Order: sequence, then C-alpha cells, then structure tokens
Amino acid sequence: MATKGGEVAFVKRMVAESEVLRETIRWYTSMVGKRASLDEIMAELKRRKITNVTATEFCQGRTRRWAIGWSFSSERFLGDNGTGGESVQTSKRLKQSMPVSERVQTFALSASSLCDMLNALFSELDLAVDWQPDKHTFTGSAACDTWSRRARRARQHALQHGQDKTNVSKIATPPSPSLLPPLLQFLGRITPATNHTASHVPPPSNSSQLQLTWKKGHDRRLFDTLAAHIFTRMRQRSAASSASH
Repeated sequence: MATKGGEVAFVKRMVAESEVLRETIRWYTSMVGKRASLDEIMAELKRRKITNVTATEFCQGRTRRWAIGWSFSSERFLGDNGTGGESVQTSKRLKQSMPVSERVQTFALSASSLCDMLNALFSELDLAVDWQPDKHTFTGSAACDTWSRRARRARQHALQHGQDKTNVSKIATPPSPSLLPPLLQFLGRITPATNHTASHVPPPSNSSQLQLTWKKGHDRRLFDTLAAHIFTRMRQRSAASSASH
C-alpha cells in the first residue's frame, strides 16, 4: 500500500483521528520501517500533548522495525513482564528517548525492615497500599498529592496551630481513596540488592532494592516527586537505623 507522504504522514493521520476517538480505543499502535520516522511521530505526539506513549524495536537478522503506541487512558504501559519499561529488544538509544516510568534504588536494609519503614511512611502520607501475600510486592494509590513540600507545609502549619486534621485544606488532607478515583497508582517491588553499577562494587550485605513503577495517572510530575520523596525518606531512615546500631 502506498500513501502520499509515506509512513510518517500515514501515522500522523492516525494520531489526528485518535484525538477524535480518544478512549474509545485503549491503545493506538503502528509500525514503521525507519528510525527517523519514529522520531518524527514521537515529536508529533509531543506537539499534541499526548504523553502516554511507548515504543519498541524489532530485530530479525539485519532487519529492524519500530513500533509505537499511544493512549489517552491514564493506564500506563507496563511491558511484557508487568514491571514497567520497554521490551527487552529495545535499544539503549530508543530507551533514552522514552519517558521513564520506573525508579530503582538500593538501601542498606533487610527486606522486612524496608517493608516496615515503607508502611510507616505510607500511613503518614495517607496512601492506600495493597500488599501481595509475598509481602514484597504492592500496589499503591493516592487520592491527591500529600508528599509535595506545599502539602507537607500545610499539614505542619495545621498541627502547629492546633487545627483538627479534617480542617486542613484539600491538598494537605486527601479524601478517602475509596471515595475518589486515584490520582496516581504505582507498583512496588522489594528484592535482594544486586550490582547494576558501572563500578561493579557489590552492594552491602543484607541490602534490599526498591523498584517503583508508574501504573496509572496523567501527571508524570506526581510520580517523579512521589518516588523521589519515598527514596529520600528511606535513605534518611536507613541512615538513622545504621547510626543507632
């Protein structure tokens, strides 16, 4: 099939039509034969402010093809293994051009200690968390932002002035997660720490790795700031725990 303007024009028309159909279709996908075409299509999606995007690379011998998908849903693409990120076939260059939906960090804590500290933090932030039976994987959700500096300052101000928690502004005290659709959902996984650094320095003994993956939501900033806050607090608690011993 020949299309005026080639594969780029064809997919750009798909993108334009998808803005009409929107969530009628969960994911829109296409495959292109040139890496440069993929770059142009990703730029078009960005221009139209379509941010839920994924891409991968197919290799068979010397032949390469690229697939791209986009969605208007808040559900993020988790990949074949359900842990986030792109296909294992995706090249390093392509991964670097893709939005990052996963954060990983290692802590000098046992898995059980890390679980306990996470639970305390989640309770403090009013996050709803569902732990799997293995106690090493979980799904978390937030009804609103409770971890940003602004939200934490509002809470602190309320406590200092003796206000009841229910009278704090919406940004400081979220509605019950069961009453509103979640603003953000994320997956968590705790595993024994492994060496992924370029220096090949092994992690401390009895260390654990925490992986956070963006599962649902339209605002990437919320996931990025939440992951950063969780990692910062876990580092602080890990340091305090080490100092006490």
